[in-house]
Amino acid sequence: MGMRAIYHMVDSIDSEIYESLEIDKSWQVIHFVLSGQKTGGQDILSNVVLKEEPNLPTDFPDFSDAEIMFWELSEIQAINHALTAVTKTWFRDRFSVEKMVKNDIYPVLPSDDNDKFFNYIYPNYEMLVKFFCKAEKNNKAIMLVIS
Repeated sequence: MGMRAIYHMVDSIDSEIYESLEIDKSWQVIHFVLSGQKTGGQDILSNVVLKEEPNLPTDFPDFSDAEIMFWELSEIQAINHALTAVTKTWFRDRFSVEKMVKNDIYPVLPSDDNDKFFNYIYPNYEMLVKFFCKAEKNNKAIMLVIS
């Protein structure tokens, strides 16, 4: 089946879900293109998918089979500001199946065609950007579940 990422727009970590966005298996590729890293990274774009600090309350239940991250509105605003500089050309220039295979980026395979794979990933990225913008516009937080 594979690991899928679902973003949820919420008021707080324990509130109802207003809206969700599934970006399928594209999550680690998007992180790699934005950060140049398999995990982590040094700038704000590194926090769009895989945050260094998940920002969860200490009493939050442990779901051993899922990774969960949480973004407050202030973090979403900073991310949205950084994302304004990311054009399709910038994303495309950093997109390389060969580099992703070398870095063991999920779910990339050596047989994947660069153009076809880009055409799968980029629409997921665009939906993610719109989701972050919508969360900011509606003063919502975001919770990500990768499972």
